[in-house]
Parts: sequence; C-alpha cells; structure tokens
Amino acid sequence: PSSSLGQGDEAGSWWFYHFQETPVLGRVVHLQPVRWQDDWPLMGVDFDGNGIGEPVASWPAPMRPMSPMRPMSPIAHYLKKHGFEQFEPKAVLFDMDGVLYDSMPRHAIAWQRSMASFGIHMTEADAYATEGARGIDTIRKMVLLQRGEEITLERAQEMYDEKTRLFHEMGVAPLMPGITGLMEHIHRQGLQIGVVTGSGQRPLINRLTSDFRGFVDEEHIVTAYDVRRGKPNPDPYLMGMKKAGVEPWQTVVVENAPLGVAAGVAAQAFTIAVNTGPLPDEALTSKGADLLFAKMTDLRDAWNQLFQASV
Repeated sequence: PSSSLGQGDEAGSWWFYHFQETPVLGRVVHLQPVRWQDDWPLMGVDFDGNGIGEPVASWPAPMRPMSPMRPMSPIAHYLKKHGFEQFEPKAVLFDMDGVLYDSMPRHAIAWQRSMASFGIHMTEADAYATEGARGIDTIRKMVLLQRGEEITLERAQEMYDEKTRLFHEMGVAPLMPGITGLMEHIHRQGLQIGVVTGSGQRPLINRLTSDFRGFVDEEHIVTAYDVRRGKPNPDPYLMGMKKAGVEPWQTVVVENAPLGVAAGVAAQAFTIAVNTGPLPDEALTSKGADLLFAKMTDLRDAWNQLFQASV
C-alpha cells in the first residue's frame, strides 16, 4: 500500500490518505484525520482500515501540504449556485399548510371529496403533489387534464369554495409540532417572520395572526390573491420578500411541498424542505432544496447551530 499526508484546516489537524490494492475491489482509499505532537510522531494510525490504530514512530511533514476534500456546506453551495457573495438572513418565510399546521391530511380528504362531486378524480398523492399552488390553478389544470376543457376562473373558484367548505367541516388542524419553538428561536435572533401560502381563506389568515401573535402580522402574509402566478413560480416568495423589505440572499424559505420548494429556489432564497408528508425525500431535493429535514422538531433543534453565525 501507498500513503500520503495532507494538512487540514485546523492547527494540529491533518488527513491521512491510505491507498491499497485489493483483489476484489481494486484500489481503495482510507481517508481519516490524524493529529501530531512533538514534531510529527503519529500514534494509532489505522493503516488497514480495520478500526484499530497501528502505532507509527514518526512521519515527515509533507513538502506541499494539501487541503482535504471536504463537502461544501449548504450555505456555501447556495452562494455558489446563485452567484451571491454573502448570505445575511433577515427574514424567514414559511409556507402554511404542512409547515405551520398539520393540516395536509384534512386538505387531501377535502380535495378528493370535493373534486369527486364535480366528476374529477383526485388522489391523495395528487393533493400532496400540488400543495402550495393556488387552488383555482390546481382545479383548472385537473379539469383540463381529465376533460380537455378550459374552465373560467369564476368556475374554478366555485369548485374551490366547495373544497374549502368541506375542509372547514373537519375542524381545526393542530399546530405542527416544533413550530412555536422554531419561531421563538427566529424571533430571538431579530429576524422577520412571514407566511406565504397558496390559500386565500380569510378564516385561516385570521387564525395565523392569532396562533402566532407576536411572531406574524397581516402585513407579512402573502395569499393566493396577492399574486397572479402561484407556486412553483417565484412570485409568491418574491412578494413575501417585498413585504419584508429584503433581498433573496437575506431570505430563508421553509417549505414542505415540491411546488413550494421550487418557488423558493426560483426566488433565489435559501430554501429548507421539511418532509412532513408521505412524499419521498427525492420529491423535495430534486426541486433544489438547500437543506432537508424529516420533521419540524429537527429543524427547530438545529436552527441556532445553522444560522446563529450568519445573523
């Protein structure tokens, strides 16, 4: 086997590269950090990769130290992707359903039942896949796809009103676990909080300002009726940035839906996906999410470590 040593980023931290020819896999590499003391005597280097360190008497410092290959951080990747020079978060924009409220199971049922009453077949998967879009846009697309018919905005609104009625019959959806604690973290950092939703239901807007009093006010809420083009277009999040008076590189978006993630990325915000529904993770990462969490409590617990140094 052949070996080499490359310097790391921290004083006293180096990386050991151990290349080995194996009969089955061919050439393999072991990459591990090592430390030195007293002018380079190394102890306990795992030469054969078996998890047990073999003692080494000494090792000469390399003539030209090399930096180790390290994964690019999500923020560094975000800056490179959009060509920004800095990331300075000043506002966090949340989607509503499936992010602030655990409401998507109810929405999925309301979508299926209401559309069936109009002769349109809609599955639970359809409801989650189209989440975040304006309801009237979703209805017009479903009707066009299944009937080949272009219906008017007024007709789509009538159908959406029926979906809304059924949704409200199911009672109040609970807050998403972890969301209040997350907002407390954000508020303590002095960041603005906004909501960007494809909904236009007045009762839900009123509930937002009540449930998140002290965090969210009506001036920082974007609804379906504030934009002509809904998600996945960037317009809703660009409007949210406008209301907050911030630029894309000053904005964090929190989403749970593919269309919403696509909208946040298109608006050039740092976009975090939280997979609170049944869709595979790839449905969110494929839309360009900068970070992915399995549940809101995970994002809450990681928030300060992720962004404290950036604000």
